[in-house]
Amino acid sequence: MLWIGIVSYRKYRKINKGEYKVQDQTTDARIDKGKGTEWEILEQLYKNSSLSSSELCKNTGFKRDKVNRVTKKLIEKNLIMQDKNGKFQLTINAAMNPKLQSTIFGMDAFRELLNGVSSSLFMENFISINQTYDIANQEHLFFSDIKKGKNLTKESEILFDFAITIGSLITFIMLKAVKPSEKEDMNGKEKEEQSLTWIRNSIIPSVIFSQFMEMDIIKKGKRIKKSRENKILNNMNSAIPPLIKEEYLARLISDDLYSPYEIDNKTYQSLEKAFFQIWPFTHIVLKELSQPQRLIRKGEYD
Repeated sequence: MLWIGIVSYRKYRKINKGEYKVQDQTTDARIDKGKGTEWEILEQLYKNSSLSSSELCKNTGFKRDKVNRVTKKLIEKNLIMQDKNGKFQLTINAAMNPKLQSTIFGMDAFRELLNGVSSSLFMENFISINQTYDIANQEHLFFSDIKKGKNLTKESEILFDFAITIGSLITFIMLKAVKPSEKEDMNGKEKEEQSLTWIRNSIIPSVIFSQFMEMDIIKKGKRIKKSRENKILNNMNSAIPPLIKEEYLARLISDDLYSPYEIDNKTYQSLEKAFFQIWPFTHIVLKELSQPQRLIRKGEYD
């Protein structure tokens, strides 16, 4: 599994106590999740603990009237409040909202596990930093033993680590989804919705994909807009080997054909080969299932 480095790079986040302008009240507020909606305000407040209207405008790119309109709605839903300095922050009710809670978990969990876990994550836990290091080291050694003697390529090792991390997280999410309810009087329908809400919001494909695209083995093959060619070549050091320059030029593509999610064929072939080295049978099965012709063949039997 990925080596989990414990680093203090992120501020510990919690809902601050203080004087509020809005009294606490129970509400089953719906969170409007998506770009350009209430969700961005909630996400910013989660990341930064508290923000002023001006700071929200800067962080989201929203105009002042939009921020005022959205924050007013969120206050009415009892999802945010204002402190005595006029700054907005999440309410306890927001922290307990299943949709917000599960979505934030999904976003943070993938980033923490793939980018290194913040030591601040354990500030209020009984487990010490030294204990955390020991546990992380044990896990690291366990998976290192599995990889020993396999002669895996660098690409294969990185894909293996990524798959184990994502797989273990999804397995954890599934386990949490079937956990017995803490409320003895919760009816079956509510339990069912609670489980499905957790699954729907905790597993965020776009976040997984975003982290996948940030891996070095992916970034080295990402396409480059043709219009950037001269600028990048001018910035290249003269000592850079010709082979490196050739690989760079091979990644160039016309601006109208460019996609930030496409890699060059050489890199793709290398990664597919690396996948096959670890999971040969799985690769054969999944490749066959992904063939468009399979749908045509299936239709012939109907």
